[in-house]
Amino acid sequence: TDWDFIVTRAEANGMLVFVHDGEVAVKEPAILGIPSHEATFGTDLIEFEAQLEDTADKAKVSAETWDAATQKPERQGAGTKSRLQHGGARSPSELKCWIQAVKSRAGLARARGRARIQGAGGLLPGQLVTLGGIGKNFGKLHFVSGVEHEIADGNWTTEIQFGLASRWFHQRANVVEPPAAGLLPAVAGLQIGIVTKIAGDPRNEFRVQVRLPLVDAQGEGLWARVARLDAGAERGIVFLPEVGDEVVLGFLSNDPRDAIVLGMLHSSKKASPIAADEKNPSKGLTTRSKLQLLFDDEKKVITIATPAGNRFVLDEENKKITLTDQHKNSVALSETGILLTGQNHTVELGSSGVTVKSQSDIVLKATGNITLEGVNVEAKANAQFKAIGQTGAEVSTSGIAILKGSLVQIN
Repeated sequence: TDWDFIVTRAEANGMLVFVHDGEVAVKEPAILGIPSHEATFGTDLIEFEAQLEDTADKAKVSAETWDAATQKPERQGAGTKSRLQHGGARSPSELKCWIQAVKSRAGLARARGRARIQGAGGLLPGQLVTLGGIGKNFGKLHFVSGVEHEIADGNWTTEIQFGLASRWFHQRANVVEPPAAGLLPAVAGLQIGIVTKIAGDPRNEFRVQVRLPLVDAQGEGLWARVARLDAGAERGIVFLPEVGDEVVLGFLSNDPRDAIVLGMLHSSKKASPIAADEKNPSKGLTTRSKLQLLFDDEKKVITIATPAGNRFVLDEENKKITLTDQHKNSVALSETGILLTGQNHTVELGSSGVTVKSQSDIVLKATGNITLEGVNVEAKANAQFKAIGQTGAEVSTSGIAILKGSLVQIN
């Protein structure tokens, strides 16, 4: 409720909530000052009941939280008897407030109880009273935490509650919603599940069916939504678990009807495709049919591969990009140039030029013209050299023309 929230937050900051004459006030409790009333046993102090608690150790407190910036615990306070911890990221000022609140409550809880005195109309919660004639442990200033007036048989008395309970409000009051909203017995914590179906969701909510072996080992299981790295309208990262996979289930409001698959698990029986290494260089994705996307942080290499041997490799260590198919054809891009390889043939494009090599024939055909041009053009045949023009042939030069042979035939 709103009241639970106000009281809990007030206590966490070392304050109390007071209601007087229709107004709500949040303020620090006064532990020193001028008493609003004094009462002495034997005169106007009629009844007295109290208890004394050693709270000295509770006041020796420190507080810790996680600091994401330094990746270390952040600590406030030097106390060694009591340690407060928060798993989130709380600011140093909030930790100091928390420590001070614990110390303040320890002081107010040391001596607590009730006293009945003759009627005192001006006494209110939050004020101080002095009680005398009751010994040195209790004969001092007391913080008034409650006031009740009673008129009976013509006599007006006031009952004072002094001090505070050592337990906090959230420890005494049921300020947390019941698990599963109290609608049915709740399921506690995370649960291990085995996937039984990944299709056929009766509500068409893209859920998978998961059996909880520790709850019902033979049952079909329950339908659970799957948490994803990204999900939205017509977009998302879609990786459903396989039937038989081991998964971790969480439950909204601890309600067994609202299960969510939080992630999938490897085990010795269902091992990871990437072995663990102390340096942790290898990461990646491997599908059921061994399609792979692999990352090597040490060598700075990205590999896309299929089980048949098709591969695309981005390799920063060797300054190279390689595309290879299952037939051993490849394209390699490196600092020396581009190398195309296929069936014992290569085409190399480098800084020194272009080289084409073949273990068999090289055939150049075009429906248009083929033009060769260079500073020098040389054609060499280890056996026979032939050039044929179907409608004509021309060999010309602006310099000296040389035609040599053991026998030269013209026409």
